[in-house]
Amino acid sequence: MSVKHRLFKLFMLVLVAWLAAASSGIACTLFVINDDSTVFFGRTLDWEHPLPGAVFVNPRGLVKTSLPWHGAWPVAGEGTTKLWASVYGSVTFSAYGRDFVASGMNEAGLVIAEASWMADYAPADNRPAVSCAQWMQYQLDNFATVKDVVSHVDDLRLDGEGWHFMVADASGAFAVVESSSEGTEVLQSSVSKYPVLTNAGVWQLLEFQAMIDPSSGSYSANMAAGEDSYARYLRGIWYLRERRKDTAPVTSEDAWQMMDSVRVSDTRREIVFDATNRTVTWVTDSNRIRRTLYLADLSFEAKSPVLIVDVDAPNANAGDVAWALQPYSLAVNRQLVQSAMRAIHGDDVRIEPTDPSGFTLEQVVELIATHPR
Repeated sequence: MSVKHRLFKLFMLVLVAWLAAASSGIACTLFVINDDSTVFFGRTLDWEHPLPGAVFVNPRGLVKTSLPWHGAWPVAGEGTTKLWASVYGSVTFSAYGRDFVASGMNEAGLVIAEASWMADYAPADNRPAVSCAQWMQYQLDNFATVKDVVSHVDDLRLDGEGWHFMVADASGAFAVVESSSEGTEVLQSSVSKYPVLTNAGVWQLLEFQAMIDPSSGSYSANMAAGEDSYARYLRGIWYLRERRKDTAPVTSEDAWQMMDSVRVSDTRREIVFDATNRTVTWVTDSNRIRRTLYLADLSFEAKSPVLIVDVDAPNANAGDVAWALQPYSLAVNRQLVQSAMRAIHGDDVRIEPTDPSGFTLEQVVELIATHPR
């Protein structure tokens, strides 16, 4: 390939990533950093405006029903549904309310998170259609390993927000899940040696990686200097490559240093999941104190209450913040969903009709907020 052709392909890859990020509004970087004994999963949420959110503690034995979904909105009363009871307890992060998550880890050490992308979805069939957010909760509720998730990846039909996903477990296995009109595609750890995902398609990222020589000089450094998907991806794989030269054990500080390498000007949240020791630590743009929940100290027993804490609170203490958890309530969940909808879509958003009458924003908020029973 000529240098001119190579430069043109790089330009087109970066342009596609920029358009994807611009169309979604929300960008993310996901990564796994691990050695033979410890596995950390990191996630950033990057967005131009502050975004409300909450952390949920979900016990085992909760009975769930899929909420029929199409495009960006629920379509209550349409399609088949799936009923299940959670096998594993979990800690999840959400702006859309309980059971509609953006990332989380269950008590078995399975971690999953999303990154915005221009996903397409398979045509309707006899499977229940769910949003990307509820699809992730289903994985955390039911499975302990990446192998389990891959085996059941098509239990539900994705039809939602255009996300793709990274999933990892306590063994260090990871996979990327993407959807297209042809169905669901899974790329497992045997294909890529650098578990980093941003807002470009995984095959685009791998092609970009193959075209960039990390040992080259200023050319590669310039490519890594921006905030687009390819720049963040490049900084991520560079960090992993350099860290792997060090034989010292991987620690949580390595995960936070890698987080530093992919942070951008509008990063709102940073989360490190320790899949080995079952802890989750996070900071937000408005509260840089590291707050942690230790899953071993939480009650996931059936009939234990669902608990919740604002993602930006508490402000006073670093370390274990289990003391700040409060019992879940519908009123709090409704307020969270309403605030997030308005932050993302604006006060005057009109829902595209899915039937002759359509939905108002208030009806959509109520459908999502009241869905968990």
